[in-house]
Amino acid sequence: MDRIEMEQALDPERTLCFTGHRTLPEEDREPLAHRLDQALAEAWDHGYRQALCGGAIGFDLAAGEATIQFRETHPAFQLVMALPCGNQAEKWPRRERERYDALRARADAEIILAPTYYDGCMLNRNRYMVDHASLCICYLWAMKGGTWFTVRYAAQSGLKVVNLARSLA
Repeated sequence: MDRIEMEQALDPERTLCFTGHRTLPEEDREPLAHRLDQALAEAWDHGYRQALCGGAIGFDLAAGEATIQFRETHPAFQLVMALPCGNQAEKWPRRERERYDALRARADAEIILAPTYYDGCMLNRNRYMVDHASLCICYLWAMKGGTWFTVRYAAQSGLKVVNLARSLA
């Protein structure tokens, strides 16, 4: 399925998106996995059947992996990778690149928004995901950076926002 066909297959009323910080405190990783599973189950109960994942280090990878695990018991749930550029992980540490590659291999589809990195491609990806979803599941603990911008944009765009962070810093 090419990008146009995939975009046409996305139903915003049945699609959620993920956004979150790159840094996940060690003490929050296990509880976050549980909160992700609960959020996905609740989204499923409300009719969501697709998740857009940007594939970034940190929360995105954790959310994508949780979606793959959730899909084991809910096979109709789809993971769609919405990647800012084709070389997103090129300079990442090996372990993170391996997680990213494994996630891409198990995704149901992917949309690559640009062939290579350019200034602003991450912002473009974040806006794309919000514009094609009606629910934003986030991990926001700091009121700054790309995650904060994306959550604010999601709220302004009328998306329901579910924050899985324990508290804001």
